[in-house]
Amino acid sequence: MKKNLIQHSEKILLSFIALLVCVQLNAKKSFDWTLPEGELINVFVCAKDAKKTELLRIFSGGQYEHLLYETKSGNKEFVLRILGNWTLKRRKITFLSPDNKVFTGKFKYGSYFIREHLYSTRKEMIFAKENPKYESDFQYGYSKPFFMCLGSETIVHNKEAEAEMNLEAVVAFLASDTKTEKEIIENIEWFIIQSLEYDDIGFETRNLTNDQYDIYGMLAGPKRLAVCAGYANILCTMAEMAGIKVQKVDGYTRSRFSEISKLAGYHAWNRLTIDGEEQLHDLTWADYGNHIDFAWINVRPEIMIGSHFPDRLEDQLLDTPVLQSSYLNSACLLAFEQDAEIAHTFIPATLYVDQKLNLTFAKDAKVTFYRIEEDVLYMNKSFEKMRVEKELYLYPVSNYTCDKTGDSAIYNFDISSFITVFNVEVNDAYSLMFVVVNGSERELLQYYAQQTNDVNYDQYLKAILSAIKLKDYAQLKKITGADSNIFFDKNGALNLSQSVLRSIENWDGSLSDLEERTNKTFEKDAEGKEKEQIWKTYYTEIPNGLTVTLLLEDGHYSVAAIE
Repeated sequence: MKKNLIQHSEKILLSFIALLVCVQLNAKKSFDWTLPEGELINVFVCAKDAKKTELLRIFSGGQYEHLLYETKSGNKEFVLRILGNWTLKRRKITFLSPDNKVFTGKFKYGSYFIREHLYSTRKEMIFAKENPKYESDFQYGYSKPFFMCLGSETIVHNKEAEAEMNLEAVVAFLASDTKTEKEIIENIEWFIIQSLEYDDIGFETRNLTNDQYDIYGMLAGPKRLAVCAGYANILCTMAEMAGIKVQKVDGYTRSRFSEISKLAGYHAWNRLTIDGEEQLHDLTWADYGNHIDFAWINVRPEIMIGSHFPDRLEDQLLDTPVLQSSYLNSACLLAFEQDAEIAHTFIPATLYVDQKLNLTFAKDAKVTFYRIEEDVLYMNKSFEKMRVEKELYLYPVSNYTCDKTGDSAIYNFDISSFITVFNVEVNDAYSLMFVVVNGSERELLQYYAQQTNDVNYDQYLKAILSAIKLKDYAQLKKITGADSNIFFDKNGALNLSQSVLRSIENWDGSLSDLEERTNKTFEKDAEGKEKEQIWKTYYTEIPNGLTVTLLLEDGHYSVAAIE
């Protein structure tokens, strides 16, 4: 008897646990992310304070949303929603009790009287219009799809948002009340910039937080981080949903003095057709957190090519595309404002002069000249041995004369230093970065060749390539070591192929950025078991297809291969 009673009790307990599980599963399913039927026709504010906002929204299809927005730690916004049905008869509106109540709020389900606002009685509706039970408030934030935050252009932080939110509804909302594609794309880009932060740590460690094709994860996941590819992919997805022609553009950019003559960071931006006009947008560079830097939205092609070199020449949107060699050998140009226009004649990345420098700008252009210390040309990579860095000081240059003829202004400078790094600001609209050498190209090669600094890849490689191009093999031995079998044979003679030598002979002084590569091999130990070996190498390229692979040991570089 006692045993049967225990077994019966156990069955009851197990049934109760199963019931609880079912209730919990149903409760989890009760938060419905589907959109209500029909159009939003009214919004009523039920309660509001600094941390919570309770809304009732009714839709033309006979459904209502009872919403509770909560701001929690880190100013992250969450939403709870109850979806139900309503009926209307002679201004008496009844909010039918929903099947599942996810939360309990101030609003009570039942019947009210409606004339813009909600009233408790018909008398109040007729005579007390200024004292409604719930006041109608159809402001911008309250009319968003429920999975968008009230206080910002982002998605709520509910766990389910990543998998369940309706991105098409977000795009439709952002496109509502707009008349042109320009207005639509502005709203979409603002939404993306507000939603994302740049994944700095992921970029540096090469371990990105999110898959850059996971649109929902980047926009609604727990960590809303992306690099340029993510920004560009999201813009492609949302613009296509809005019916706007768009494509991702991949290529190289440069933005620092150390990148003047380099194919620097590999980057992604977008090419769009807006209201019939082809445009270039770099949403990553435009992201300034609390605002958009419109200097990088709809950039003039002749401005964009000063810092962005796409893989496909047609993506330059120039009538005559610029070749890679011309890009590398032109001054770096960075825009400050939208619709910046070119106001200077062509300036090379490196100018060779004999004590006199002449630069030509538009006659009425406002031009300010600065010089910078030469050290800015050699920026440390994150994996390089750190050394003391000088702060970036811009020194105004005023010792010049200006001759104005026709529509041009020619600025004349006396150059005394062997290398002078210039930064020129034009019309407060863009800047130019370039190098002036007081001497010949051969003298610059001789200068490079004398550098034996093997803790900075830029100086190290330029020294090696310059010594080879000058055929100064004695200096090459000082730089690389006479026993380097990459460059010399057992008898000390140069050990490079003719194809490599031809490439170096045509070297124009430019390099690609240094890239890191992880290598893996498997070697057998003393017991015959395979053991994984992992090490890193680094490589860079010069025009004409030459690749140099480097090893980095104890902060010092050595050449592992040149081919």
